[in-house]
Amino acid sequence: MQEPDAISVNPLSGNVYVSNQDANRVTTIDGKTNKVITTLVLSSNYSVDKNNYSELSINPVTNMIYVSDKQMDSISIINGTTNSLVKFMKLASSPYDVAVNPPTNTIYISNGDSNTVSVVDGKTGNVIKGSNFQTSISTSGIKVDSGSLYLAINPTTNKIYIIYEFSNMVTVIDGTTDSVLSSIKLDNITNAIAVNPTTNMIYVAHRNANAVSVIDGKTNKVVAKVSDKDGPVGIAVNPNTNIVYVANYLSDTVSAIDGKTNIVANPGNSSNAVYKM
Repeated sequence: MQEPDAISVNPLSGNVYVSNQDANRVTTIDGKTNKVITTLVLSSNYSVDKNNYSELSINPVTNMIYVSDKQMDSISIINGTTNSLVKFMKLASSPYDVAVNPPTNTIYISNGDSNTVSVVDGKTGNVIKGSNFQTSISTSGIKVDSGSLYLAINPTTNKIYIIYEFSNMVTVIDGTTDSVLSSIKLDNITNAIAVNPTTNMIYVAHRNANAVSVIDGKTNKVVAKVSDKDGPVGIAVNPNTNIVYVANYLSDTVSAIDGKTNIVANPGNSSNAVYKM
């Protein structure tokens, strides 16, 4: 692999997908054998230059993988069964993150330059909201604040959450109407976001504040702020165990937070609640 950048897992097939920044590639790894199955070259019809494939998202139900390329303003759709490119979508305004809601088979894309969120029909691959240069479809998309970055989806409530660069805001989007419901103002700049669809809790990492905010998705209120002194920059939730995993930039560790008590958990039988990387 060349300059691996983003990674995502299909929990049904067990396959792991890695985007290789500046190499126009997505590598598929067998999660059982930990061996590379294939490396797909995503050549662009719009440029001979190397692309900047950054974020990945998978719909485990349809086994489709969505890869954003903020440099070439595009999204590539990959069939996870055949490991082949299904569609190359030329969008607009630097698509950064991409997220999928499996029950509705809808894809959401944050566009940093236009301050919008594009919406794509996962069944047809067509743009519902946003710009698609290939079909001349052009709508305003879902208008959000400037510097849109990361997305997180609660498939149970059909709500989409987005955070921004150098901002302390979280925007809540209604997936039924594709419109902004509300904004949640936090105390500190946000760096990562994740949702537990089982408990309807949203977790936001604050690197500079060394903390993780816990938001109740029903009330949009902060219910806890968990101290994490080592610069949290990444976050993920296991809804089955209600454990929140936090990647710490300053200490090269991963913290485990108990989603029930909102305190640092005690993983397994270990007395240490931090995984050293």
